[in-house]
Amino acid sequence: SSSRPQQAPRSSAPRQPPTMVVISLFVKADLENVARVEFPSQWSVVVQQTNGDERREVIIDPDNEEEITGSRGTCNFKLKWPGAKKESYLNVIKEPKGGQTFLGGDRAGDYVAVVAFDCRGLEPVEWNIKDGSFRVVSEGGKIFDDVTFEEEDWYDYDDDAEQSVGITNLDFKFERR
Repeated sequence: SSSRPQQAPRSSAPRQPPTMVVISLFVKADLENVARVEFPSQWSVVVQQTNGDERREVIIDPDNEEEITGSRGTCNFKLKWPGAKKESYLNVIKEPKGGQTFLGGDRAGDYVAVVAFDCRGLEPVEWNIKDGSFRVVSEGGKIFDDVTFEEEDWYDYDDDAEQSVGITNLDFKFERR
């Protein structure tokens, strides 16, 4: 009998991909004579490495489609963190579970899920609300395009309905599902 050291048996289990996490963006605001607020088509967010501290400011376009290296799948956004072996990526879920794609109606004062992100290796941690233009529809039906929140709050006047319109106390949060 030989006195060779025994090798640990190799695991036959396949290597698991990074865990998928779904993170929803919830938004709320006080609306004055506003029927609905529609969001920009692209999302300007800060993403953070899931198991790290590194952050990047990025634009996520739901219409963008990139191939995931080493996979048959696609994603809306990908990046490779310094020192990482694999790419991190995410996909936009346009109709989040229990949410809606606009802010308005009877749920305006409540947090409403407006978009969700299926994430691997990165997570959105901040929304750059000042980037992008929103569409606002007044209760009188007037459409205000290219609305921005440079000044935090937004006010205008609906000439047809002869009433002021406004969006104040806009707030957001990201939550894991």
